Amino acid sequence: MQFSIVGNDDGDENITVFLSGRGPLVAHSSHPNFERIREGALNRDESIADLFDVAQTVATKFERLSDRVTMANGRLYLDGVEVDNVLTKQVIRYQNEGVQDWRSLVNFFENVQANPNEHSREQLFEWLDRRDFTITPDGMIVGYKGVRADNGEFTSINTGTAIVDGEVKTGAIPNYIGAVVEMPRNQVQWDPSEGCSTGLHVGSYRYADSFSQGALLEVHVNPRDVVSVPTDSDWEKMRVCRYVVVNTIDNPYTSPLTEDSAYEYEDEECNCGSEYCCGIVDCECHDDYNGEDDGFEVDWK
Repeated sequence: MQFSIVGNDDGDENITVFLSGRGPLVAHSSHPNFERIREGALNRDESIADLFDVAQTVATKFERLSDRVTMANGRLYLDGVEVDNVLTKQVIRYQNEGVQDWRSLVNFFENVQANPNEHSREQLFEWLDRRDFTITPDGMIVGYKGVRADNGEFTSINTGTAIVDGEVKTGAIPNYIGAVVEMPRNQVQWDPSEGCSTGLHVGSYRYADSFSQGALLEVHVNPRDVVSVPTDSDWEKMRVCRYVVVNTIDNPYTSPLTEDSAYEYEDEECNCGSEYCCGIVDCECHDDYNGEDDGFEVDWK
C-alpha cells in the first residue's frame, strides 16, 4: 500500500491511496472521512478503501440491518421514498464519529416515517437541520425541558392539563423521573406560526436551560409524536403529544447516539378507537376519556 498527501497554501489537502489491483483512491480534505482516511493511511490500514465512497459504505451497513433502507446513486431511501437530507447528515455524523450501532438509525428512520402528517415531518426536519441532534438506540430524539424544582419534585413551569402515566393531571404538571407525559394529538397546535399555543413543549438545551427554574430534564421523544415546530423561537422548541422524562441533566449531549435508551418503549395495540390516544401506530387508551374537550391548554417551555 502506498499513499501521498499534497497540500496547498490555503490549507487544503488531497490524499491519494494506491492499493494493489485497484485504481488510485483520492479524497479532498473536505471529505467527511478525510481524517480517518489519513490516519488509516499512516497506519497502512488497507480497510480505509471503504471510507472513500460514503454512499457505498452506508449501503453496505444498512444492507445488513434492514430491507427497508436502500442506497441508490448516493441517495438514501426508506421504503422507496427518498430520505430527507437532514437524516443523511446524521448518517455522515455516524461515519465521522465511528458509531457502529447502525440499527439505531434504522429505528429512527422508521419512527420518523410513522409520523402521519407530512407537515409535521417537514417541520421536524427543519428542527433537526438546525442542530447536531442526538438519538437513542431505539430511535428516539433526545430533547430538554426546563422545569420548576421544589423539594426534589419537578413540575411544569406553566399550568394546564395533561396525562401523566395514564392519569389526567391539571395545574402544574408532574415531571418526575420516568414519567410518560402526553395529551391528545388533535389538541396540539399544528400551525408553526402560532408561537405560544397548546401542546407539550420540548426544546434544545440552550432554549430549555433559559427557562429552567431549578432543574433541567432530559426527555425522549418519538419522532412520530412531533406535531409542529414554532418559528417564533428560531426553531429551538417543538410541540409534541408525548414524551418520557429520563433524568436531570447538566450538560447537553454532543454525540449523535446515547449509550442506552434508559427506558423501554413498549407499544400496545389500541382497539378503543379513541382520539385520546397520542401514538399513531400504537397507543395507550384511557378509560376516563369522555370524548369531550377536557381543556388541554398546555404551553410549557
